[in-house]
Amino acid sequence: MKADGAVERIELAKGSNDPEIDELLSRLLNKFDRVAEPPPPGMQQPVKLKISSRI
Repeated sequence: MKADGAVERIELAKGSNDPEIDELLSRLLNKFDRVAEPPPPGMQQPVKLKISSRI
């Protein structure tokens, strides 16, 4: 993420074991080009998120 909140790159570190779901997630996440607020100065990069589903 850039200092202005622009997202530079998104990647799935670990897939779901379902290529269709992984492709859908990748396409959806790559639509995010900016976050609402820029990161605070000195925030460690890259920002890593874990998304879990309990269905």
